[in-house]
Amino acid sequence: MRTLLVALATIPLFACPEPKAQYCAQLESEAQSAVVPTAAEVSCKADSDCVLVSTSEAECGDVCDVAVSEAGAAAFSATLAQVNANTCATFFNSGCEPVPSMCIPREMEPLASCIAGRCEPTAVPPTSEDAGVDGADGSFDAASE
Repeated sequence: MRTLLVALATIPLFACPEPKAQYCAQLESEAQSAVVPTAAEVSCKADSDCVLVSTSEAECGDVCDVAVSEAGAAAFSATLAQVNANTCATFFNSGCEPVPSMCIPREMEPLASCIAGRCEPTAVPPTSEDAGVDGADGSFDAASE
């Protein structure tokens, strides 16, 4: 009996795909929850108070760029580094794979704006030489006619 218990104890925790998938999803959720800025980190009075911080370092979670105040950017970046060093390291060491990002589409230019006293991520279409043509379907923007 003791031999059987020792043998069972040496089986990897992630022998079955489903528990591993659940564990990876849990770690990803922890990373996402940890990189939510505090109220002090997003407080603002004007758009110029806000900056966009890339969360790409926290590669283990589908976390998009975050708008924070300039004053709160350093503290938020430190939190992000801690998540990357702990939760994300565990995520990758466990063999988990990141999911594709669902952030602002590449067709949009991300910005940080002060809305109702909080820095918020916003986006605008990029400016280009072909501003009147929508490349996706070839239709024309009313402003170009």
